[in-house]
Amino acid sequence: MRRIALVLCPLMLAACSPEVALQPDAGPAFDASRDAEAPLDANLVDVAVIGPAPIPNWLLTVENGGVDNEVHRLLRISVAPADYGATRVICPDITLPASVPASNIISSLTFNRGRLLASGRVTANGDSMFEIDPCTCTATLVGGYGFESVPGITSIDAEMFGITTASDLVIGINPATAMGTRLGALPNDWGTAGLSWSGPIRNSLLGISGVDDTLVEFNARTGAVIGTPLTLDYDFGSVGMEFHPGLNRIFACSSEGMLLVVDATTGSVTVGPNISPTCNNLAAPFGTVDCIL
Repeated sequence: MRRIALVLCPLMLAACSPEVALQPDAGPAFDASRDAEAPLDANLVDVAVIGPAPIPNWLLTVENGGVDNEVHRLLRISVAPADYGATRVICPDITLPASVPASNIISSLTFNRGRLLASGRVTANGDSMFEIDPCTCTATLVGGYGFESVPGITSIDAEMFGITTASDLVIGINPATAMGTRLGALPNDWGTAGLSWSGPIRNSLLGISGVDDTLVEFNARTGAVIGTPLTLDYDFGSVGMEFHPGLNRIFACSSEGMLLVVDATTGSVTVGPNISPTCNNLAAPFGTVDCIL
């Protein structure tokens, strides 16, 4: 009988590379030099080969509400077939740091190595990043981007990226400090915008412009535009978007508050149920998340 050693990734699969996290587990290598009849170590047990934990079938959004966007509800949106589009309140209101105005717009979300990060306002131009704890419903200030108006952020494994509509740029973001660096220019003037990882096959960035309703692909290393912008058959106002790694699907939302699915090949947008009075941000998990079932 042979014994099996397992190498486990952290619970948050974003800590592994996206390519590895989405592939079947090939199992450990067999040590041919070991005698097949050698006795088992008393501290080892026989186990089945375990692959990565399944990605939960939900999305998160922060709903900006109240009289002057002073209330920030964290909602869980089901994308499972049985209750597709059903929402559940995780946090009735996220407490922002004292240094941040309560009247605030959370404009984008992303998971980065287990951290739920959000883009929001400290100045009037929305140029800072927060970390949200869904267990305590509190947020801490990570730092400023160094760029104004960053309504779209996303992650590829440990790396972070954003779009600044004030400068019409794709930027790289340091997840520890939030400081941004210029990568490449947007193809035209963008107003509202969303940004997402494209998935492991292309491993690029996808952005939606709410100005001309186009989907644009960017090189994640240089920020350069790849190919020709794709016209979408939906009229976006605000933009939230996120690739769900478990379902291999690009979800989006907009001012009408409907859950959308975007086909990045044809430009077709499938309109689903209403998830919020307005919607401008989405985040998808890369593994289990504390306090969110």
